[in-house]
Amino acid sequence: GWLLAGRSPARERAAPRHLSAVFPHELVVRGGLVAPDGSALLLSAARRDDPRREAAIYRRDLSQEKLVLLPGTADVRGFLVTPDAREIVFVQPTPTDPSARRVLRMPIDGSRPPVEIAPWDHAWTDFGLDADGEPFGIVGRTRLERVGAEGGTSAPVPIDVGREGLFSVGSSPPLPEGRGLLATMESWTGRGYQMSVARVDPATGRGEILIEDGGSAFFVPPDRLLFSRGSTLLAVRFELGSGEVLGRPVALAEGLRIEEAWEAARFSVSGEGTLAYAAGGLVGAERRFAILDPESGALEPWSAERRAFRYVSPSVSSDGRAVYAQLANAAGTYEIWRVPREGPAQPIVALSEADAQSPVPSPDGRWIAFTRMARQPTDGIYVAPVDRSAPPRLLLALGDAERVVYPQSWTPDSRHLVAFQRAEGDLSTLEIAVETPGVSRLLLPPQSWSAVVSPDGRQLAFVSDASGRAEVYVTDYPGNSGVGERVPVSRDGGQAPVWSPDGRTLYFNGRGTEIFAATIGADGRPAGEPRVVADREALAAPEEFGVLPDGRLLLLQRGPREGEIDRFDVVLHFDRILEERLP
Repeated sequence: GWLLAGRSPARERAAPRHLSAVFPHELVVRGGLVAPDGSALLLSAARRDDPRREAAIYRRDLSQEKLVLLPGTADVRGFLVTPDAREIVFVQPTPTDPSARRVLRMPIDGSRPPVEIAPWDHAWTDFGLDADGEPFGIVGRTRLERVGAEGGTSAPVPIDVGREGLFSVGSSPPLPEGRGLLATMESWTGRGYQMSVARVDPATGRGEILIEDGGSAFFVPPDRLLFSRGSTLLAVRFELGSGEVLGRPVALAEGLRIEEAWEAARFSVSGEGTLAYAAGGLVGAERRFAILDPESGALEPWSAERRAFRYVSPSVSSDGRAVYAQLANAAGTYEIWRVPREGPAQPIVALSEADAQSPVPSPDGRWIAFTRMARQPTDGIYVAPVDRSAPPRLLLALGDAERVVYPQSWTPDSRHLVAFQRAEGDLSTLEIAVETPGVSRLLLPPQSWSAVVSPDGRQLAFVSDASGRAEVYVTDYPGNSGVGERVPVSRDGGQAPVWSPDGRTLYFNGRGTEIFAATIGADGRPAGEPRVVADREALAAPEEFGVLPDGRLLLLQRGPREGEIDRFDVVLHFDRILEERLP
């Protein structure tokens, strides 16, 4: 229900009121926003009793307590509201091919069923709406592609704001009067990793940076721009006609929810002056690694370390004594840290003005493979000695700002790396020769990823959506003659395969929150049906996992304050606070 968190002076009806919208326990809320006209909250939420935790869109009128499911929005992958507050535009898998997606439109009250308006381009990394409520896609986080009335798309235009960066729109609405789009840009500067607010012309892609060190911007008529910096909400004067930011920003609220220290907190504000956000401040700073026995279900902490470890698959050293993890430094760039079972964690790869991502230790224990990422010519896959006796060595340069390559597995002899590649939305798997920099070959057919080599080097487990759904497969390790028979392992969707140390079990994530184990026979093929060994949600482990040399699983658990969103803070007549703080 509504919990009154503040008191409104009786003599002035339009004074700000602070309310809390508390969500029912049966729903797991992932995010939401207030409608542009301030009439309702719109939420992305999954039913707690749904094993797949597939989200749908729920509406809650601010004048009522009831949450209403909008029909036809099952398995929603993101949604926005048109500037006129009449329609919702959302993304959903296609019924005939779950690996493909589509963009749909429906009335905001759910009074009519959704209508498909365009297919989702697999090269899009985000989408938004222009001032007319028409969708556009962000291609590779660097280009903008508009969707026409018949569902076709325009030629992508590069986004140019005077500095290279990666762009997203999120829930930021367009500026009124056709004055452009508000985008959040991620870039590497002399001060480190930084978010900035930019204005972009959707027709030409040209624009300019409005605010350094900020994101998630909203324009509030007639002349104020709201944005977040970390967990702080700020406002600054903004001249819509000239596009000029006037004066210094002022802080309006603290403690907005963020999971990473470098994030810009998400919030939404209506044109009528209603503010909505999830509170909590930095909630992701106390994550820890834990060990799970897949047979008994026993769970124990890996070590006493609790930090803001990044949610990626844990990489375990060959001797099982350490985990290699990613941590953001004060500049916002990721470093690779060694987290031993006993003793303090220490950084082993820290780059200047660049992220070090996706660490994968070699079987011989000598090397760490990782990706350097800073949108610079020196980006690519590197190897570095674990003992830090020499600088990192480049194995494979990206060569293209829109190409991404991550190491995923080593061959048992530590002579080759298997890597994941994404370019223009296409996914592929490469084999890289460690002793011959720059030499690689395509290892699997297109749209294959998450490839891991078996402990004996004879098999390769991977994920492909060739069937219309992401599934786990095994095949003989491809030789020069190409890929052999591809044998399915998962039955109803699968991701992130990991081999047991003896190669007799293949673990993977199912479509929901369950971890499965498939027995692999002496012939290298699955024997019997996969079985459920754990539920990641019950273990507070939302992402991928690793395997220790003794066969137990290694998980990264959420911190104690990092659970689901159980409430939204809502401020009615927030425009009055703006007038007081920014007269």
